[in-house]
Amino acid sequence: MITRAALIVTCLIASVPAAAQDAGALMDEGLALRREGRDAEAAERFRAAYAIERSGRALAQLALAEQAAGEWVAAERDLVAAMALSDPWIVEHRGVLESALATIRSHLGRLQVVANVARAAVWIDGREAATLPMAAPISAVAGTVVVEVRADGYVPVQRSATIRAGELSRLSVELVPSRVTSAAPIAIAPATRSAEGATSPGRSSQADASPLLIGGLVTAGVAAVSLAGMIAALVIREGNVQHWNDDARCPPDLPGGRLQTCAAVWSSLRTAEDWAIASGIATGAFTALASVLIGLGATEEIDDTSARLHVGPDVVVIDVRARF
Repeated sequence: MITRAALIVTCLIASVPAAAQDAGALMDEGLALRREGRDAEAAERFRAAYAIERSGRALAQLALAEQAAGEWVAAERDLVAAMALSDPWIVEHRGVLESALATIRSHLGRLQVVANVARAAVWIDGREAATLPMAAPISAVAGTVVVEVRADGYVPVQRSATIRAGELSRLSVELVPSRVTSAAPIAIAPATRSAEGATSPGRSSQADASPLLIGGLVTAGVAAVSLAGMIAALVIREGNVQHWNDDARCPPDLPGGRLQTCAAVWSSLRTAEDWAIASGIATGAFTALASVLIGLGATEEIDDTSARLHVGPDVVVIDVRARF
């Protein structure tokens, strides 16, 4: 037993310089790759060396490689962690490292995200960055970033945020449940007696919208879009007409007439006319259909058929119930 224990201790002692030697070799490889401009590969070598010896030098070199590769958030995180270590190499090179940290932070701003759901995940440009609520603002690369907030049972929300270097940006998000349900029962009004003495059921205390009315409103929106398209087409046509009639830009006295120099203008003019006509027809048709649907929906008696419109910041849910 004593011999076996001694053998184990001997093996452990022998493994220490071997590991250190492996870390040193990885550091040398990383530095050689940095000199060749292969910063991403160098970062992998430094990361592996730090996993072996957990030295401030390895972590700082990793941060400098990430800085060279433009990984600003990771570079700041790793360099701050390295400079917090009591490592002789860090102390010796602190001035250089502080200058590098200042350069890194010139590319970063701070972002504070607030949402109505705890434990929601914050993703920035496709990478998970934090979990809500945030204890402190997080670093983000200066410029326009895509922020997404995700939580189980809720519709993900995406926002575009502008991050300014050295400044704090704030973003507030309202998450909506992926399935909109009503926990409270619908209160039914007491039965009312008609003039003839017959009893008729009361209407629901919650306002129910007719499916026809909702369809009419949606159709009216489509008609408005068609009208906007027609107006845009007419504006484009008018611009091309003025261009076509300008003798300076479309000389009529050249062989072939105006079509020789302004064929593209003529083509754009005719296309705009076609779009204006088609949009006008669509506007009229959708307007007429919306009028019919809204008229029918306004006079429809709703008993066993009901529809509700739930509107949230990022979701619109139409809940329709009917008895057949």
